[in-house]
Amino acid sequence: MSDVEVKYYEDEPDAVNVTLGFIITAVFLLVVVIFSYFLFTSMLSHDKNQKRSIVKTPKLNVLNQEYEFQLDDLRWVDKPQGLVKVPIDVGMQYVIKRYN
Repeated sequence: MSDVEVKYYEDEPDAVNVTLGFIITAVFLLVVVIFSYFLFTSMLSHDKNQKRSIVKTPKLNVLNQEYEFQLDDLRWVDKPQGLVKVPIDVGMQYVIKRYN
């Protein structure tokens, strides 16, 4: 057929260099994955904080203050029936005092 002789490199690759290259590549990929994870979580938390700051308006703050005031308010709900709205901590102290 033809007299072409195929020449190729007959030496085996150096196993130390191949192993070292593999380890360096694996460590590099691990560092990239870890960095990407922390970058993603920090960007996600930054985005959530921005959305929360947009939602908090002065009107919402006033409503939250009124809600907190009503939670701590001791007042009549229905005086003829004897229904009273009692804050939880006052009610707990009353029950403890009554049953001790």
